[in-house]
Order: sequence, then C-alpha cells, then structure tokens
Amino acid sequence: KKKKKKKKKKKKKKKKKKKKKKIDTPESGEEEQSEASTYEKYAMTILFYYLFLFLLSTDCHLYVRSEMHQRAWRYTSC
Repeated sequence: KKKKKKKKKKKKKKKKKKKKKKIDTPESGEEEQSEASTYEKYAMTILFYYLFLFLLSTDCHLYVRSEMHQRAWRYTSC
C-alpha cells in the first residue's frame, strides 16, 4: 500500500484595497487607478517594513530591560 502525501495549503495574505470613486470619463479614471495601485503597493510595503522594524526595536528594548544589566549590554546592538 502506498502512503498518500497530504498537500499543505498555503494561506495567502489578503491586502485590503481602498475603493476609489470612478470619474465619469473612463480613460482618465483607468490611468489614475493604475498609478494609484502602484503607489499603494509601495506605500503598503514601506509601512509593513517600518512596522516590522518598530516591533523589532521594541522587542529588543523590552529584552534589554528584563535581563540583568551586565547581560543586557550585549543585546543592545539590535
């Protein structure tokens, strides 16, 4: 009997997109939307990056405070 391998499903993170009102003329609306989408992607990535850094820095500071002063001096270089 052959063992069946279970396939693991990868969970995709959904990004919330802000709905923008379309302008009456379809051409100008499409152009603005395409530009906005690229800018939104950049903004989201930058925001996530800064949040990640902020969380890392806060964790390090908490760790430094919790540890003994001599030991903590080593971990300050986060």
